[in-house]
Amino acid sequence: MAYRHQKARTSAAVFDSNLMLRKAGDGSLSTTGTYSGISIYETPARGMAARVVVPSVSGTTPLATFIIEASDADTDASYNEIARSEPVNAAGEYMVGFSTQRRYVRLKVNISGTTPVFGTVLVGVVPLGI
Repeated sequence: MAYRHQKARTSAAVFDSNLMLRKAGDGSLSTTGTYSGISIYETPARGMAARVVVPSVSGTTPLATFIIEASDADTDASYNEIARSEPVNAAGEYMVGFSTQRRYVRLKVNISGTTPVFGTVLVGVVPLGI
């Protein structure tokens, strides 16, 4: 008789409150913006990901692009783009993989459309591939 086992169903990695790029307290996402950087002290060789949770989307042709920027110093002028999502127009969970040897990362979001509202979007840094 062959041994059978059930594969466990897993979801994306859980958020760590110290690694949040956008929090519930930021409210509904409806305008382009840049969020404060967090210190990550570089990523492991395989990288990390920004887990983006979009609870709802409304408006006419709403689009959101999530951009990850990195820097060695937490000053606005020193950040450079290292990764970006495809344009998002539906509720769901999205992963934006990135790798950097820099100390800080931050989130920038570009929004377009007519009266776009993406609900209370959460974005946090999680291990890549989980």
